[in-house]
Amino acid sequence: MKVQNLAFKTSIKIIETRAIAFFIDFLILIISTFIISAFIEGIWLFTPVLISVYYTMTESIFGCTIGKYFLNLRIVDKNCNKPKFYKVLLRSLFYLIEFNPITFLVTYMILKRSKFKQRLGDKVSGIFVVYKKDLIEYMDNELENSMEFEDFIKYHRDSSVELVKHYSGSYKIAPDKQYIEIDNIRKKLIGIDNMTYDELINQVNQGARFRYFYICVSALMISNRSTSDIYFIPADESQFKYHLKYTIITMLFGWW
Repeated sequence: MKVQNLAFKTSIKIIETRAIAFFIDFLILIISTFIISAFIEGIWLFTPVLISVYYTMTESIFGCTIGKYFLNLRIVDKNCNKPKFYKVLLRSLFYLIEFNPITFLVTYMILKRSKFKQRLGDKVSGIFVVYKKDLIEYMDNELENSMEFEDFIKYHRDSSVELVKHYSGSYKIAPDKQYIEIDNIRKKLIGIDNMTYDELINQVNQGARFRYFYICVSALMISNRSTSDIYFIPADESQFKYHLKYTIITMLFGWW
């Protein structure tokens, strides 16, 4: 398994997802420490230890923290397996260096510019953070998980809408095979699975359209604005249900 291929193809949106997972875990740690403080005086002095223990234990045992679990994120090693204990421990120690007011901006910039969406702690420990769904699909895709990285880059960046021959003799758009590369980021075309070429053209002529939506997530003084995948919206449908989740996320996590 060549995890670099999976990490490279992982959407840049994972940075925002990781930020949200981080805040969930941060709240869990704060609440837990507050409860423990009622029984152990001065526990707040050991906050760095609690952080390391929390991340080390959850990620080494389950492959994710509570925040990552709810957002369908998983951590893996170079072989797409759950990392060993010592690697997770090393990575958790870097949280103490990377996530503080002084170095947070540097951490974000490293993560944003990383080819494999890794922060410094990820790089040192050889750990990658990916979506659970992408990981499952990748493990089952022998072509992608065995391909050399340089070949995979060319393969991944080729935009395509793939047609397959239907039993009726007509050609339909293949499921999960439609995407367009925009600014080196692959955007899926959602909603045109199993349509024929003629059906698609007729729908567009009747007023159907393709739309993507903006999403903004902020963390302290840093904001990131990105775009969703591309949705095919039939002429007789409102785009409200398509953009609702992005609007909610932006309102909750990007308004400041």
